[in-house]
Amino acid sequence: MERHWSKIALDLLSSVLTLVSISYLWRRTRGESPTISPGWLLAGVGSTVGSRLLYDRNAMGIRNHRGRRLAFYGVHAIVARRLLPDDDTVTYNVAIGSALGTIVSLLWNDVLRPVLE
Repeated sequence: MERHWSKIALDLLSSVLTLVSISYLWRRTRGESPTISPGWLLAGVGSTVGSRLLYDRNAMGIRNHRGRRLAFYGVHAIVARRLLPDDDTVTYNVAIGSALGTIVSLLWNDVLRPVLE
């Protein structure tokens, strides 16, 4: 799916700002650096990359049908809520991983791959 450069830049900027703001708020409220958990970071990256891949490929028609998209992301949120422990450190790591996953997905699918083809 071809996307306009301004949409790509806006997505990239919002992901970078998410990374910065999450880290800043954690340090401001906790007064310490968060514990980094590679497993939960990868869970956030994998979840985001997988969701973006399904959306870009229009799997199950989620890109073209509002109801299917709402159902897909609703189920995604419910599953994530059930699987994630109620722990601030885990939430932090998954949020950071999700922002990193968005950056990786954007750079690969919208910037690097079209240049390499």
